[in-house]
Formats: sequence, C-alpha cells, structure tokens
Amino acid sequence: MGTLRKRGNSWYFSVELPSENGKRKRIERAGGKTKKEAQEKMKLFEAEILKNGYKEESKITFKELSNNWLENYVETNCKDRSKSTYERMLRLHIVPRIGNYRVVDIKPKVINDFYNTLKEEDYNKSTAELVKSTLNGCLNFAVFPGEVIASNPCSSVKFPKFIENTNSKDVLTQDDLELILEKGEKYYNFNEMCILLFNTGMRIGEALALQWEDIDFKEKIIHIKHNLVYKNKQEYRLTTPKTKKSIRDIYFNAEVEKVFKRLKKKQNENKIRYGKYYKKIEYNLIFTTKEGNVVSSNNFTKNALRLKDYREFSMHTFRHTHATMLLQAGANIKDVQARLGHTNINTTMDIYVHSTNESKKNTLKKFDEYIKTSNI
Repeated sequence: MGTLRKRGNSWYFSVELPSENGKRKRIERAGGKTKKEAQEKMKLFEAEILKNGYKEESKITFKELSNNWLENYVETNCKDRSKSTYERMLRLHIVPRIGNYRVVDIKPKVINDFYNTLKEEDYNKSTAELVKSTLNGCLNFAVFPGEVIASNPCSSVKFPKFIENTNSKDVLTQDDLELILEKGEKYYNFNEMCILLFNTGMRIGEALALQWEDIDFKEKIIHIKHNLVYKNKQEYRLTTPKTKKSIRDIYFNAEVEKVFKRLKKKQNENKIRYGKYYKKIEYNLIFTTKEGNVVSSNNFTKNALRLKDYREFSMHTFRHTHATMLLQAGANIKDVQARLGHTNINTTMDIYVHSTNESKKNTLKKFDEYIKTSNI
C-alpha cells in the first residue's frame, strides 16, 4: 500500500516493494505539485511494478546514452552519411542543451522546451527535422534495447512548425538591398522593416513587438524584450522570449534612426488623417497598419514573395546577411552571438563556417578571372 506526504510545496509518494529474501523495502518518489497528481503517479508506478517488477532508476545521462547509441547501434546499422549526420546533430544541437540530464528525468516537458528553443533560435525546417529524428532515435534506443526508460517522451510532444527557408544561407549584397527597396516601395512599411532587419539582424517577431519606449534615441540603443504572437486583429499578445539570450540591448546606426523617425512621422500623420477611427490598441507599437492595427509577419512574408522575380529572399535573409557581414568584417564571434540573441554559439559558428567557405570560393574565382585577363 502506498502513502502520500507533502514536503514544502511538493507531494511525494512511497511504495512498499515485494519482499526479497524476507527483506522489506520502501521507496519514495516525487509526485508533483498536487495531491491528485501524486496519487495518479503512484497508481501508475504500482501498476508498473506489478507488471514488470521493480528496477532501480538508471543514472545514465543523455550524453552517455548518445555515445552508447552511436557506438552500439548507429555504427553497425546506419550508412556513413547517416552516421555523420547523427553525430553532428548530437554534438552541435542536442547534447549542449540536454546532455547533462539523466535520461529518466527527460520528461515530455523537457522535450517540449527543447523544441521551443529550436523555434526561438530560428532553426531552418530541414535542420530542425534532423534534430528531431536524431533525438527520437536515441530515446527509442533508451527504451529498447537499452531498457533505461519505459517509453519515449518524444511520442507525446507535438513538434512545432518550422519554415523551410531555402534562402537561409543566402546573403544579400548592397545592390540586392537597393533593388528590393526600389520594388518594395509600394508596400506599406515594408522598406522600413527591410532596412531595420538588414542593419540590426533582429528577428521579425522581435521587430514587430518593438514599442516606442524600447528605443533610446540618446544612446542609440534598442531594448529587445518581447516577441509578437499574432493570431488575428483581435487575438495577439507580446510575449517574453523563452531564452534569456534573446532579451538584449543592441546599438543602432544612422540608417535605423531614419527609419524610426520616418515611422513615427507616418503614425502621427495617420492619427490625424483617421481621427476617431484610428485604432487604439493595448501596446504602443512602432509597426502598425495605416489604421493603427497590429500587423502580422505574414504581411511582410507575402510582400517578399511578390518580389521573388527580382530577387528571391525571405525576411530571415536579412538576419543571416547581417550576421555574415559582421563575421566577414572581423567582428568577435561572441559579440555577434550576443547581438543576434543566439543561445547556442554553435548557431553563430554555423554562419561563420558558411561565410568563410564562401569567401574561399570568391578568392578562387578572383584568381581565375585574373588568370584569364592577364598575359601570363
């Protein structure tokens, strides 16, 4: 028979195990924040003991499990390309975040928080899917043949939707930007958003959440504190980013200052033009519609798609371009990580490796062009 007790703000249950060699043993487990939650967990625990017997909880960490999986399953059952992919996904994206967790402590909430971090970090859909399949495969191994856990916690967690951004590794030139601005002039506030993202590397959700009080014109600082979650004109809210690194202060240049002043001028003019019909919303947002409503990121995404015949790009391309240009200019990688709000420096490093490879290719191209035009 199990018993319950409260300690501090949490409930615990204890269960007496079947006797072995005439010795009785009682074990205690954390039940949760409520008595009902603890009772339900105790029932499940007792049912598991009756069905499969009792086993001591494994102390193996996820990092140890992943090494075991790579050595004893992946190495003998997967092709070389898959081996390389799984190893890279674990080393760069999974182990740095949950490697120190005991596998038995990786519950659905841990997986859900992990997925949300990938979303917060603007992971490309293809990369996110690879991370998901790697994690799922590793935890399946923990169920069988590992017998570390009874079920895979990934199975009960909904995977977020990620955008397949085919241009995520694309970099805009100054000429590209000029062309985009020339063709995008007809779309309301589109050019202002493009210039802001190009010069700051902000996420579009962060830019749409900016309020006028977040801008320090004297010190030329943007206080990034929120993300806009938009469902429709009536359902929207500003949320605090899930990662601490995303909450940051960044400096802005003269081009961005012009953008802010232009947006302020537009808003003031529209307030006069629409008068009592100008929408009064909960937040003092910088980016709004002409009528003062909250604006969705989909508006800007659609405008970018309309310009694909001139220059194919997404709104995320500006962020990647900003990071690449900083790194190519010799900026400290930790400073770039802080400016972009990357939680994991490996995300910044991926951009650095790509930009370095592109520089090498361009160097060879210049050499070939020189050989062709010289008298050598």
